[in-house]
Amino acid sequence: MDTVPHSAPQDNSHQEEIVYDRADLPWEHWEIRKTGLRYHRGTTMVIYALIDPRDGKARYIGKTNNLLARFNEHMRLNGPNDRKHAWLKELLDLYMLPYMHTLEVVNVHSEAREREVAWIEAYIKAGVDLLNIENTPPGEGA
Repeated sequence: MDTVPHSAPQDNSHQEEIVYDRADLPWEHWEIRKTGLRYHRGTTMVIYALIDPRDGKARYIGKTNNLLARFNEHMRLNGPNDRKHAWLKELLDLYMLPYMHTLEVVNVHSEAREREVAWIEAYIKAGVDLLNIENTPPGEGA
């Protein structure tokens, strides 16, 4: 496993915000819906990493309010992120899937993008080559 941040820098002005680390959420807060497994708590968002199963390294950081639906969207290989799609296609060709790892649960929907960016920056600072569009060098696809 590579050395990665265990937490992104926090803005301490939001002390009332409850943040769970990784998958430590009690099961009674999860419910099954036709749309998939979802943490149901109003404006709750999950910051997650897609992990390469071959080496355990994070390759993509994102946010969602529905982990299963978002995972399925990634696996459809739609959208403008050619580098991420090439990596996922490589895994699929090897009959493998990425892991989806919860990094942080954010209970204030409006702060989710800020927290996602903080995680992306923390991973980049740690030397991780993320496949997020924001981290794609010019001329290497979207």
